[in-house]
Amino acid sequence: MATQCADEDEELPDLADTAAALHAVLTDPALGACESSPAPLASEVRSGHAASSTVEAAVKEAIIRAGEAHAVLVLAFMGHGQSPPGSNTLYYMAADTQCEDITSSVNVNHLITCAVDRMGIPGVIVLLDTCSAGAGLPDSAALLGGYAQGRKRLSVLTASQSQQAAYNLDFTREIVRWISDGFDDTDEFVPLRRYRLALMQKLDQQEAAALDYDGSLTAAEEGLWLALNAQYHAPQSSAQLSEIGAVDLRAALRVWPEASGPWPSDGQVDLMDLRERARHSSALGAGRVVEVTHALIQACEAEKFATGWPGRTLSTFTVTRAMKELNKRRRIGTNPLRPPGDLLGGDLLRYFLQHEALRGMSMDGMFNCDLALARCIVALAQVCGMDLDDVSLDDWAAKGDFGVALNDAREEVRAAQEEQQASAVISLHAARLDWPESVSAWVRHGSGCSAPRHFSCGPTQAGVEQVLPEVVHWAEDQLPAGVRLGHIDIVVPASLFPHWRPEEIKVGLYRLGVDRSVTLRWSDRLLEPRHLRGMNDLAQRQLDVCSADAFSDVAPIDWLGMQQVEDIERLTDALAMGRYPRAIGVCERDQSFPVLLQTLLPYTPVLLWPADEQTILCEPLAELVRNWERLPAEFTHAYRWRWCKEHGATQGVIEDCDHTSWAELALLRAAWHDKPWLEFCRWFQTSAAPAARSV
Repeated sequence: MATQCADEDEELPDLADTAAALHAVLTDPALGACESSPAPLASEVRSGHAASSTVEAAVKEAIIRAGEAHAVLVLAFMGHGQSPPGSNTLYYMAADTQCEDITSSVNVNHLITCAVDRMGIPGVIVLLDTCSAGAGLPDSAALLGGYAQGRKRLSVLTASQSQQAAYNLDFTREIVRWISDGFDDTDEFVPLRRYRLALMQKLDQQEAAALDYDGSLTAAEEGLWLALNAQYHAPQSSAQLSEIGAVDLRAALRVWPEASGPWPSDGQVDLMDLRERARHSSALGAGRVVEVTHALIQACEAEKFATGWPGRTLSTFTVTRAMKELNKRRRIGTNPLRPPGDLLGGDLLRYFLQHEALRGMSMDGMFNCDLALARCIVALAQVCGMDLDDVSLDDWAAKGDFGVALNDAREEVRAAQEEQQASAVISLHAARLDWPESVSAWVRHGSGCSAPRHFSCGPTQAGVEQVLPEVVHWAEDQLPAGVRLGHIDIVVPASLFPHWRPEEIKVGLYRLGVDRSVTLRWSDRLLEPRHLRGMNDLAQRQLDVCSADAFSDVAPIDWLGMQQVEDIERLTDALAMGRYPRAIGVCERDQSFPVLLQTLLPYTPVLLWPADEQTILCEPLAELVRNWERLPAEFTHAYRWRWCKEHGATQGVIEDCDHTSWAELALLRAAWHDKPWLEFCRWFQTSAAPAARSV
């Protein structure tokens, strides 16, 4: 925000230009690594002439967009500010603000509070370059209260103390200079406190102040930072071997009789020399040495490319996200990538690439190092926000002679994205007890959602199942030609969870779950009742807890046996105390299970239970750990496998697959509410709920 106040005597002639300079460095991928706000008024509020209503609207829209994108929000207020004597509130002075009039001003503290309390925003960074800027520092009530209940991350840097003047935008100019120049004594990520130290040494007429608060349940490894350090040089790949690379190379050399001299511990030249010697050897084991050394050489080249292309956007956090993306796309029955927990930064990247080059080669049942590495680089590019069609990618692939593998990896990502983008929501939320008199449906494609369509039906199971084929065919007709309806969310009241299996309903020639995934969602999360208000916000934080340890050997589930659930009142007390903050699994079920289900559903976004009363689950279930990133969609594949097995016709359904994975998952039923679904619920409650209540 950069706007001149018409009622203020002191004009800031360079305000718009200085704001443009700050915006430029903050949106530079190699420096601030921010994206410009997509809010329609974003450019207007830094033009030097914007009314208070425009400023407030632009900030609130940016808050909403950041929450939807789960992105850190960076706000900067430049220009004039005022704060009544004795007040701890900063009022930004827009073009139409009157001096000593708070009603025509913008309440900065209120906007900061709204931002840190917004669901989906992992952190907020604020720069305040106005007079009395220190009054904009939030108090403890703003940080510890609100819907987030203190689980917030905030970093604020002000140009002056609460009743002190700020001069000529010197604060912003210095920050722009330091972001551009960087620091020689700071690591890769520069927090606000480092800029404050530099500012205190340069600004002799005003005193910069800062506040850092972190009450989040999970936080990124590097914490909140304003910009990447321009003087930081990422460690260059020295072709060092990761632990897994060293293990595989030792094993290969051990069975090759011509191995002599010190085996290469680092240095790509040694690896290349070893590969050439093995290529010209006819001795037993030489072929395996060629395979391993070739994979390691290609992995080293990929590491060099990754540190130079995505470059400064690479971090422990982004490498971890890339690994999780690959785990999602692995075939059922294959082990997910789970690196040692103590690896960070370059060591984690090296392990990732060398593991996939060596062990990911059989991901699709065939030896293909090139495709494995192409998948890694594409996954890194995806999470770093890089263009998958960038010519730099093609140049890298051409150097390694695997352009086809790169194109295959690109197509896999696009196909997965296309399948995720087309889905239908079929809701039974209009039910007064069990079965409704009408079914509502929406079609989601990309970021858009259709208007609802309501289908009348008999208030019985048979009535609902009779109308479902019509609903599905309508949903398919709403999609563009060539786009397949790959997923269906079915929203049901709690009473239907124990016995209804909609994926088994015949739609046309086939069961609903034969060629698409089907997930059951609880209707009270879609249309949150007043007595459960805040339940979905809590679920977002519980999902953060589940993903905090990205590569644990145990699924993030709290399992409850009969001893824990037989006394419902005592269980409710334990739930209310926050004793089970993750997913919840019920080990066995009896006649009282419907009551137990109703008790547990508000307290966890992911609830698992046995498919029938005969099954008793003995935790931990290994396949839940192996397939966690692929759930809940993988449940439908497991149910399909069970149907075919029961009819003795598994050919084609379980081909090239570890049968154990589906056999174990088929024992489970689930009410699964992940973050994308909770975002849809938020949209529904703000945009579609009034119409839905009238159904």
